[in-house]
Amino acid sequence: VASGTATLETGLLGTPMVIAYRMSRLSWWISRRRVKIEHVGLVNLVAGKRLVPELLQDAVTPRSLADHLAPLLADGPLREEVVSGLGRVRERLGEAGATRRTADLAFELLNGSGGGNAPRSVEEASRSGGEASRSGGDISRSDGETADGSGRR
Repeated sequence: VASGTATLETGLLGTPMVIAYRMSRLSWWISRRRVKIEHVGLVNLVAGKRLVPELLQDAVTPRSLADHLAPLLADGPLREEVVSGLGRVRERLGEAGATRRTADLAFELLNGSGGGNAPRSVEEASRSGGEASRSGGDISRSDGETADGSGRR
């Protein structure tokens, strides 16, 4: 799997993988000096460790791909460890609806911004043309909860 969102999508499906990525030598040279990260694959970045192998630049060869993939394709301890780790990545990101929860959290954080006619959910803000920040007022999550958890408006 090439690095980028594809690794995260594959990981969220619980599919063991090997990340393989090559770029021009100049781009590689520049990126290695400018970007200081331990992992390039999003699934490894979210995991906070090298959960799946990353083969970069000259390490991407047919032999190295086969050598790294073979233990992941067969049932065994390595495959189990990777699948389990991918499950933890999924848990860390939360269940479906992360975008909605993030937007609702933003509304919750803005709750103390003034008057009383602001949208009360992301959907309401969308229908009103995004007037939340201009209209002032209490802003609450789409589930009716307020920042203090009371449900009072």
